[in-house]
Amino acid sequence: MSKLHILIICMMFFLPVNLLTKIGIDYRLVQTLYILPGIFLIVQYSTKILQKKWFVPLLSLVAIISIYKLIVDKGEGARSAVIQLVGAPILFAAFSIMLRDNIITRFFLPTWRFIAKYLFYWFLAITCLAIFERILGRPVLGWIAGPNESIVNISFSEFRSCSLLGHPLYNALVVSILMSFILISNFRTKIKFILWGIGFTSILCFNTRSSIVGNALLMGVFIFHSIFFNTTISYVMKKRIITYSIAASLLGAFLLFSVGLGGRLLEMGLFDEGSAQVRVDTWSIFKYITIKDILSGMDYHDMNLIMYKAGLYTTENYWIDQLFSFGLILMVPYVILYFLLCKNNYKGYSLFHALFSTSTFLLISSTNNSLSADFLALFIFLLCIIIFHPKNFIRIVPLKYITLNKNKSKQI
Repeated sequence: MSKLHILIICMMFFLPVNLLTKIGIDYRLVQTLYILPGIFLIVQYSTKILQKKWFVPLLSLVAIISIYKLIVDKGEGARSAVIQLVGAPILFAAFSIMLRDNIITRFFLPTWRFIAKYLFYWFLAITCLAIFERILGRPVLGWIAGPNESIVNISFSEFRSCSLLGHPLYNALVVSILMSFILISNFRTKIKFILWGIGFTSILCFNTRSSIVGNALLMGVFIFHSIFFNTTISYVMKKRIITYSIAASLLGAFLLFSVGLGGRLLEMGLFDEGSAQVRVDTWSIFKYITIKDILSGMDYHDMNLIMYKAGLYTTENYWIDQLFSFGLILMVPYVILYFLLCKNNYKGYSLFHALFSTSTFLLISSTNNSLSADFLALFIFLLCIIIFHPKNFIRIVPLKYITLNKNKSKQI
């Protein structure tokens, strides 16, 4: 069983969309190939899955939505939409076999240590490749872009690294998720700030304005809470946090204003007539739809027709994508069941840590159509909830890298 989990992780981490596209392999086919072992594990260990809270209703609802979509929508985008819907819950359910509630069982500790180690390697691979691409001035593996996007013949300040996940926005989302969990983890303070600094430098290289501002604000919230509200942190540690945060701020300002990283933010601001305007114009699509469309969803052809009427080439919002694809009647229980699943898995976290990591995921992901394009980010978010759980983290990460604190904060 553990070998199948490791196989899934290796395929997911080290068969990136850029590389597969570059060598002519359909990424959707590869996604299906690592969903299949997940389905096998769920069937093989169905008894364990049946004992787990919220998994059965979520998987059942996902199956109903998928069957409904494939029956009513014969468009070319239907199968892709279904893959993005089922991927994360199926794989997370398969990995939950190695848990008792949300705690790693003793037998599977070696497997989870392997997963955690390669998750950090993957984080460093994504961030360091992004920085290297920025220095090089061109993407290494390629650019997976939207119809009106290009990376050819642009200025240094507009360059956007592509790293392992193809599109700068998707790279920035995955890196932001990991950065948020690193901040709330039991890593030593110096390690936290070093890893977060590497992550934020890569965000500047991805040149995604919303992620740059979002992560800076989130770091400010984290520091403010650590200094004024976190009673588990000693006075000496708070002084270190202030010192590290000042150093990080100065470095960030230097990279932004002197080196030119994140130049799109300085030149265009947060709002411009390009992608930011598209995000606003997306809401005009509601002028062309009926209540029936909202409640029951639309097929691929009707969705494209309405977007054409609204003058849009993309929605830049996965909430709207999934609402129109599956309908409000099915999406409301889908969101509620995910909320209940996450709430159950966050048991043992402090309330602030749970809200901080969840807010990061929702804030950064909601600025684009990320989750309707690929389920990887959602799966990584769910996986991080388990790996960074206080009781799991100290068992799977070597003690020399962490600080042991007795957390007296309010937990959920």
